[in-house]
Amino acid sequence: MAETPITITAADLERLVERACTAAVERALLRQAGATGAEWGVADVAAHLGVSERTVLRMEGRGELPRRTGRRWRKADVLRWRQDRSIQPSGPETAPPINAST
Repeated sequence: MAETPITITAADLERLVERACTAAVERALLRQAGATGAEWGVADVAAHLGVSERTVLRMEGRGELPRRTGRRWRKADVLRWRQDRSIQPSGPETAPPINAST
């Protein structure tokens, strides 16, 4: 079966590379956070997600965040939660689909 070449714009390629780099950095941060046992407070989670502290508390109340350990979240839990849900810090950004040429 012959392979079908794809056409991709420079902007699409840039977005794909940026996503791949971001994912690699997030995996490294997750490994580091798990190893250090770092913890985040409400302000830390809010800053990471790009939302207000009040929004973080609302999200927690709706069960949308991982459980806290006492008054703080484990950083690794928050990073894993965000990664599992493909939530980007400061709002989601999606690349347009790649068009295959025929």
